[in-house]
Amino acid sequence: MTCLLGVIYGSVSVSSSSAADVQYAFDLLHEAVACLLSAVNSDQPTSTPGVLWSMRYTQRFPQPSPISADSFITFNPLSSALILEDNVLDEVREAWKGISGLDVDESQFLKFPKRSSGDDDE
Repeated sequence: MTCLLGVIYGSVSVSSSSAADVQYAFDLLHEAVACLLSAVNSDQPTSTPGVLWSMRYTQRFPQPSPISADSFITFNPLSSALILEDNVLDEVREAWKGISGLDVDESQFLKFPKRSSGDDDE
């Protein structure tokens, strides 16, 4: 008997936030996984592999409220992708320069002095 283990990652993007649309997207993923698992062992239909563990979540991004005050820095809304996009750090750098002043040394962006922890072993 051969035991095969694997991990399947799936992601869908739904333009609507209605519960029915989100559920439909999850149902599509479930069907896709079921089709994949049945194809893995198609020569032995009596031993179709199954899912041992599954997790799902919904990620929502609310629309930002416009702020028109000089004491606030606003950033563009984040995308719903599961990655950190490069332009996020560009916006943080521009905010940092604005707060730090005109004569800021840009080579010091995201450079922090070493903190003393009281433990010399680290």
